[in-house]
Amino acid sequence: MSEPKTSPLVGKYFHSVKDRKVEWQGRIEAEIVEGFFLAQLFSWLDGRLTDEITIQIKDMLGWKFYSHEEEWIERGNQLCKTGEN
Repeated sequence: MSEPKTSPLVGKYFHSVKDRKVEWQGRIEAEIVEGFFLAQLFSWLDGRLTDEITIQIKDMLGWKFYSHEEEWIERGNQLCKTGEN
């Protein structure tokens, strides 16, 4: 029996972009079924866990992904200071 495939997005941190503005920050927790992912969102104010959402891969176009939490936090701090995306 072969092992189930894990999407390379699982475990990645992200900043979502909508209408050229950063909207959410979070981490991809799992691929529920092919093309649908569970994401944990984090507060912009204090970094605490907020909501869990499901999202389709097609809605992630233009998102910024990070392999390391430190890189994600650093970029998030820059985004908060400058408002750029």
